[in-house]
Amino acid sequence: MTVTIHILLLTYISVLGVLFFFKGPSRLKNRWFVLLSFVAIFLIQSLRAPSVGRDTYRYYIGFTAINNSGSWSNMIKNWEPLYLLLNRFVGLFTDNAQWLLVADSLIIDIGISYFIINNTKDDENTFWPVFFWIVFSTYFNSMNTVRQALSLAFVVNMYTVLKKDTSVKGYIKSIILLVIGIMFHRSTWICVIVLVPFIIKQLDRKMIIIAGIIAVAATLFSDQIINLVVRLYPKYSRYLHSDWISGTEVVGNYYIALSVIRLALVALIFTLKTDNEDRAELYRLAFYMVISVAFYLLKTRVTLAGRTAYFFEVFQIIFIPKTLKKVKQSGYMKAALYVFGCVALVYLCTQYYGARGFVPYKFFWEI
Repeated sequence: MTVTIHILLLTYISVLGVLFFFKGPSRLKNRWFVLLSFVAIFLIQSLRAPSVGRDTYRYYIGFTAINNSGSWSNMIKNWEPLYLLLNRFVGLFTDNAQWLLVADSLIIDIGISYFIINNTKDDENTFWPVFFWIVFSTYFNSMNTVRQALSLAFVVNMYTVLKKDTSVKGYIKSIILLVIGIMFHRSTWICVIVLVPFIIKQLDRKMIIIAGIIAVAATLFSDQIINLVVRLYPKYSRYLHSDWISGTEVVGNYYIALSVIRLALVALIFTLKTDNEDRAELYRLAFYMVISVAFYLLKTRVTLAGRTAYFFEVFQIIFIPKTLKKVKQSGYMKAALYVFGCVALVYLCTQYYGARGFVPYKFFWEI
């Protein structure tokens, strides 16, 4: 299928978007659109061959090893407890590792679908969040860094919980989600940062600017930060190098451009006239955008930081459409967004993911 399957997916959700939203959005339309879109995404994720995604073979081998091992203590050194339990649960019914991909994909897609539905207002449409989920690489990452994607499905909804309830009960729920995430991927502890914009009751542009200053400082003092991370997680020492910033590194150029877009949108929200509720939401999301850019700056020194950024860049799928909704758009702007998304997807598939196992795409029965 080479890159065709990914283009077909984008075409499918675009056609769905026209059919569902040409007369305007509604709560029911939004939910059905997300459901039908993620059914297609789920099928692509779960039916892929082990050659699709750099780490997929490793998960295949790990599934067999986990279910054939009688020693939990040996396994816990290499795998997080909830990921072990998920493997063991699937192993109760089958010895076919393909079913692990099915279970992984189902958990990931339910978590992200829930996030999109519950953070899209009835007068907004869910097309753009799903669209950006696909074209901004998070969709591809869900087939590569699977344990991290499983973790993300839970911790991203810390935001969903706290947006509705900032009482003690709300914080307890969000911390439970954080703990679940950590038990799928140890690096998830960094998502305690998700709490910050809710703890700071009066988050304003000054706090966002301060976050930006901290981001620059983190890059300047990256050596000290890297040494601390390696002490905590020695196995990640292999990520201490990075050629991400070099002119020949396509992904580096892409994410530099994307980071500039994020910061431009953050600057844009400072000029918008919004009510208090909308302003609070945009400022929280802008905070996460600055944090994601911070980790991408740090990635110029160490590869591992890019994986950490993954936890925060996901918020762009709702930040971008919510920001642009506040700007008076012409038909040309909407058309430009479609073109940008299509070009971005082709660019990612042919230039970036082609070198990292996502192209050519194969179904599991083709191996």
